[in-house]
Amino acid sequence: MLQRAQWAARSFGRYDKQSVDRIVNAVAAVAEAKAHEYAEWAVRETGFGVPEHKVIKNIACSTGVAKTYRDHDYVTPRFDSVSKIVEVPRPAGVVLALTPSTNPVATVYFNVLLCLMTRNAVVVSPHPLAREVCTDAARALAAAAVDAGAPDGAIQVVDTPSIPLIDALMTSER
Repeated sequence: MLQRAQWAARSFGRYDKQSVDRIVNAVAAVAEAKAHEYAEWAVRETGFGVPEHKVIKNIACSTGVAKTYRDHDYVTPRFDSVSKIVEVPRPAGVVLALTPSTNPVATVYFNVLLCLMTRNAVVVSPHPLAREVCTDAARALAAAAVDAGAPDGAIQVVDTPSIPLIDALMTSER
């Protein structure tokens, strides 16, 4: 999983702003379209929260995030001739995104979109209490990203999350 994510991150790191925007908008649209379904599913699976409240959070963390940051450019180098500074946005690589049981889908949406905006690959690790809904959400977002031109593997999900597994993943990245 990590090797695939590293490959995707290297490939994705070379994308231009227009390509990144296309991917982000496609993923945000799918996320918003599934906001209601995932809100109800999350409450059913975890026993936490109110579906109507989770819908609001899911929409805020999907198209809300995409709209809020759409004018920000985390891809194109910037030159400040007055200060003689060159800024070169550079992706970090692979991000391990842990999700809580209380706002699982909104967190998946938020983490995935921010990673895409900055051209990073992301491995989502759901809380075990929200494993099914988070896994489905991450896979839906991954499919939308690939359909929009992202490298396959830019969004992945841990199928059977556990505390020892997360410890092992975090240790291997150091």
